[in-house]
This record gives sequence, structure tokens and C-alpha cells, in this order.
Amino acid sequence: MGFVVDILITVFTFVLLLLGMIFFLISRGVSVFKKKNESSQIRQILKLAEKEDGKLTMSQIVMNTNITLKSAKHYMDKLIESELVEIENDEDGTIEYVFYEILQRKKKLSGIAEEKEKQREYNEMLKDIKGDSKYLRFLTRDEDDPGIIDRLFIKVIDRIRKKMNKW
Repeated sequence: MGFVVDILITVFTFVLLLLGMIFFLISRGVSVFKKKNESSQIRQILKLAEKEDGKLTMSQIVMNTNITLKSAKHYMDKLIESELVEIENDEDGTIEYVFYEILQRKKKLSGIAEEKEKQREYNEMLKDIKGDSKYLRFLTRDEDDPGIIDRLFIKVIDRIRKKMNKW
């Protein structure tokens, strides 16, 4: 009889230990799942902010993601605490969440694009000037009109000034 009781106590202890381990693993798994879900939803908000040029309203977040209003407020509070986002009111009094890091990156990229466009225009202007100088050299071979060089030079300079004023 003592042998049966020992076996039952051992089995009972094993079952309790097993249930405790299962409960622990399940509770850890749920919290890991929550953290993964939270980070994916914050990532959705950040992607939307980038798409919307760094400014979002709460209604934009709820309409364009699968995040509830309550969760969106929670995530935005977390982003505000981490100083990734600041709150501002627009002209109508609507609360906007401003992602300054995204705004700065967009400005930097637009500045690079503007710089490339200016460089392209400058290169085109240089091509025109080179063409004008070839034309100028061709026309200055005319020895009958000594003032032609001055007139053509003034014409080229005027053309350069007009192009420079575009910038």
C-alpha cells in the first residue's frame, strides 16, 4: 500500500510541475506575441507617417491601419514618450502628430532633388555657352566688321545672366 501512495504522490507532483511549466510557457508566449503585435502596429504607424510626409491625425491612423482607436492612442502616447512624435494643432484646431525625423529626411531628400535639378540646368547652360563660343569664334573670322566680337560677347553675357536669374 505504501508503494501505491508513493507512486500517486510522484505522479501528482509530476502533473503539478508539468501544469506549472505549461502555464509559464503560455503566459510568456502571450506576452511575446503582444510585443510582436505592438511593434508591428507601431511600424504600421511609422510607415503611414512616412507616406503622409511626417504628419498624422488620429483618424488617419485608424482609417489607414488595422489599429483600433484605443490602441492607436496608446501607441501614439508611447511614441510621444520616446520623443519620436510631437503634438501640434493645425489651423482648424485638429490635433496632428508630427514626426520631425521623417520631416527632416523628406526635406533633405527634396533638397538633394533640387540640387540635382540645378546641376542639370547648369550643365545645359554650359552646353549653350560652349555652343555660343563656337559660334562666336566662327563669326569673328569676319575681318570686315571689327565690332562684331563686342556685340557677340555682350549677347552671350546677356544670355548667361538670363539663365542665372532663373535660379
